[in-house]
Amino acid sequence: MANIIKRAIRIFNGKEWDKYHPETSADQVVYTKPDGTASNVQKELTEQNSAIKWSDWKLLGTNKLGIELRYRYNAYEVELHYKGTLKALGISGGSEGYIFPSLPEGLNPAMNIEYPIYAVAGNNSGKLALMCYPMGTSNNFRISSHSTLNVSEEYICGTVRYTRG
Repeated sequence: MANIIKRAIRIFNGKEWDKYHPETSADQVVYTKPDGTASNVQKELTEQNSAIKWSDWKLLGTNKLGIELRYRYNAYEVELHYKGTLKALGISGGSEGYIFPSLPEGLNPAMNIEYPIYAVAGNNSGKLALMCYPMGTSNNFRISSHSTLNVSEEYICGTVRYTRG
């Protein structure tokens, strides 16, 4: 856990400014929570950090383009990592493209998302995207394009993070 920087600060006690307190730290700063109970900053930060535990990375699968998709999650977010060398295949514009297996229940995004894939070889430049449309017909992540193209072979990788649905 990071160290708390201790600096001289002045504390307002409700009537006047108290003397400087050079040793104030997170466990000394007390406040009242909305439910009326008292707490301190250190306790609250520790509780929040403890609640955000990430799962281990899991392999979701590899699509027909040769790209591997891994995922991990916590109580609030999902993180995806894709990597691999694209195969020279065609994609019809606006099609479902090349689909990955489904994520486990509760890990899909709440709304439609589309992330551009950084690719520079041949026809790939600015045209590929990692997409998921849970509001539409398909609930799977896929690599597709809005324009028809023949994919050029190229190594790609990237990370995407979104809030759980």
